[in-house]
Amino acid sequence: MNTLPTLFIDKMKNLIPEDFENFYQTYLDEPFRGFRVNSLKISPCDFSTQYSEAIGFTPKKVPWCKNGFYLPCEKTLSKKSLYHAGAYYIQEPSAMAPVEFLDVQEGMRVLDLCAAPGGKTIQIAEKLQKSGLLVSNDNSLKRSRAILKNIEMFGVTNAVVTNSTPELLSEKFPMYFDRILVDAPCSGEGMFRKEPELIKSYEEVLDGITDIQSSILSNAAKMLKNNGMIVYSTCTFNLDENERIIEDFLKNHTDFKIIDPFEKYPEIVEYGFQKGFGIASARLFPHRLKGEGHFFAIMQKIADRNIQFDVEKPVSQPETHYLSKVRTNVLIQEEVIAQADNLLDNDFSYIQKGKKSTSLDIPSSKDFSSKKSKHKNFLGNKANLEERNSAINLFQKFLIEQTNIEEMDVNSITYHEGSLYQEILQDQNFLQGIRVLRNGLYLGDIHKNEFVPSSAMIMAANENLFKNKIVLNAEDSNLYKYLRRETLYFELPDGLYFVYLDKFPIGSLKIKNKLAKNLYNKNWRLL
Repeated sequence: MNTLPTLFIDKMKNLIPEDFENFYQTYLDEPFRGFRVNSLKISPCDFSTQYSEAIGFTPKKVPWCKNGFYLPCEKTLSKKSLYHAGAYYIQEPSAMAPVEFLDVQEGMRVLDLCAAPGGKTIQIAEKLQKSGLLVSNDNSLKRSRAILKNIEMFGVTNAVVTNSTPELLSEKFPMYFDRILVDAPCSGEGMFRKEPELIKSYEEVLDGITDIQSSILSNAAKMLKNNGMIVYSTCTFNLDENERIIEDFLKNHTDFKIIDPFEKYPEIVEYGFQKGFGIASARLFPHRLKGEGHFFAIMQKIADRNIQFDVEKPVSQPETHYLSKVRTNVLIQEEVIAQADNLLDNDFSYIQKGKKSTSLDIPSSKDFSSKKSKHKNFLGNKANLEERNSAINLFQKFLIEQTNIEEMDVNSITYHEGSLYQEILQDQNFLQGIRVLRNGLYLGDIHKNEFVPSSAMIMAANENLFKNKIVLNAEDSNLYKYLRRETLYFELPDGLYFVYLDKFPIGSLKIKNKLAKNLYNKNWRLL
């Protein structure tokens, strides 16, 4: 057992005196681990049926998350091929809870305000099913880029990734969102067992953290529509960062009411959830359930609907997305997405101002964070318009030759410095002055007078999108060679091919004289 801070131990003795010994004993045990099946790609039932043998065990359900499963401590899933195909996201079981109780419905506008590294953002995206709008924000640029990498790998197409402060966002999006998740920065007491390095900075983090939490929550309130809901959550135990934050918020925001999760979801008693202290909320304690420490509260805005104003609805319905317009003689399967790891220490040095692709290697996580123009459609003169139209024509040529697309609307496609994007939030007034790393789907680049699809586009594709496919299974030695970006050989005609793991697209390659140039994203390669 790691040495727990004396201050933390004293607080827990006061908080749960009768249960303290049972709670303390959990630190002698291994932390519980979990993973969430990507329901945009495959149903939890189908995953268990089809892939239990591939992952080496029969998954057991996390009761509070319909697509959440426990990961046995002796098993590792991050090196499995299905991980690289985006079949699941590795996530601690208790961390799955807040989004499950946010009540996200298809077509909603949702804000994940403190989103990095992006696990809960992807969980929200699964519930939206590529409809509505998802704004995913973090005030750290490095952490925002981690979100960007994750949404690309999971094939999320309806997200705007921002690197901004809650204060600035609240000015840009007043009374705009149906749902807001505030997974607030906290002292991390609930993660001490899982991440003991948090113990070192514990007392330093405590200083001023509640002011930050209160400010974030107050700014979130400004962005919520009437009758909309906020879930406030932390991964810590103490009252100051949890119930007292909510109590103070409700005193200062009389247009909000709290929703008792135990009344709305009575089944959570069976999961081992415990009622909050003095205010309607939920506590997840490691001695009562199979998970780490968490807290969440649900609040609803109840102001007079007559004073509400609205803004232009974002263009984001599934039927307008090019990936859904497949020939009618093709059976459309569930859309395919790709895996997202949740590590924050990845090297993002390949994101550089003005960097151009010099080969057919597919770039990833391309963003506009260092550019003055902030991801707009530049048609200020005839040359720009002609360049954009030429790029659109090359893209349409690619769609005809390489995909089963029947038709598409190019009005939502933007062109910028050799790259094409399908924007989800087209009203640039919202994004003025905000650092935007992604607005919708990064389609690809124009290189040597042809369109080269991005990894993000490939990962967002469905099973039947591409015509020329090379299908590999988990036992095929070529699969791991491909994921390691090794040279491959195929007895196939020259041309561009898209590589699938079973029915899941994972990348592309280009064959010439039976030699395959491996175009798997170099930043995602298996090491």
